[in-house]
Amino acid sequence: MGAHTKATTMLGRVQRCARAGQRFVFAAVLVAPLLHASIACAADASAVYRFYNTRTATHFYMISASERDAVIAQYPWFTPEGVAFYAYTSSQLDTSPVYRFFNSQLGTHFYTISEAEKNSVLVNYPVFTYEGPVYYATTTTGDGRAPLYRFYNTRTGAHFYTTSAEERDHVELTWAWFTYESIGYYVYTSSTPSMGNPGRGSVATADAWRLLDQATFGASQGEAARVPSLGIAGWIDDQFAQPVSGYPDSKYNKIQLTRTPDCTTTAPDGTTYPASSAEAICVRDHLTLAMLQRDFFTNAVNAPDQLRQRIAWALRPASRATCHTRT
Repeated sequence: MGAHTKATTMLGRVQRCARAGQRFVFAAVLVAPLLHASIACAADASAVYRFYNTRTATHFYMISASERDAVIAQYPWFTPEGVAFYAYTSSQLDTSPVYRFFNSQLGTHFYTISEAEKNSVLVNYPVFTYEGPVYYATTTTGDGRAPLYRFYNTRTGAHFYTTSAEERDHVELTWAWFTYESIGYYVYTSSTPSMGNPGRGSVATADAWRLLDQATFGASQGEAARVPSLGIAGWIDDQFAQPVSGYPDSKYNKIQLTRTPDCTTTAPDGTTYPASSAEAICVRDHLTLAMLQRDFFTNAVNAPDQLRQRIAWALRPASRATCHTRT
């Protein structure tokens, strides 16, 4: 094989390996949104409608379109105010049931996501008729979620709920007999809320460990603690912001396909060089995949860009076929 042929062959092999590296990057761009989507996938949320009861000066919420239509048809003193927020009609990841009670004494409704509060009302307040779970919301903040503020009307004993910070502030400034209790729970701002980028504390421990098992080479206590603080999508974004743990030119600085006097296992006198000799090490590191494999597994175990390393590992059949092609 002539020098020109060798150079051409070597160039072709380097180009094929470079293309394999490009596929790593391309796949990383593709796989992360897919990973995000697989975690974020959930049923669409449904609109929750708000009515104003002109007789009691309270609000009534329902997620059922048929109940909404029945109220409009049968109770003219209920003024429809449109969609107040969004929630789920069935249990989803990171949601809890919101329970509704009817106060038969006041003619108003009470809503709570707290299991303990629900049980307390059932035991201690016989005037409240339990109507069951009416929709599903969440107790944690996050993207696409809004707090539902809860007030207690000390004059009537009824409760007032709103997602509007402006309305909340107006009530606090205008009606001193409304006592602000707390955020009742969190609802959704659209029918397709992001379930994959929840805020601090909203990622369950089991979900954090499952994500790390799928996206890294080994979950750790420290990384599992970071996932809830960043959110799942935030953690993925953080992974892509990590420096690339690659293979520096300063280390992979010898490009050749055949043995040379300084890169061989055979000494000039025909004996074999010791494995620790510079010539034998050159063969091991530059004429085989040993150094590449060693560096890959070192990166996989120790490098901070774990998602990138895991994607590269997933694509190893393609890279092996490309970089091992015989010429």
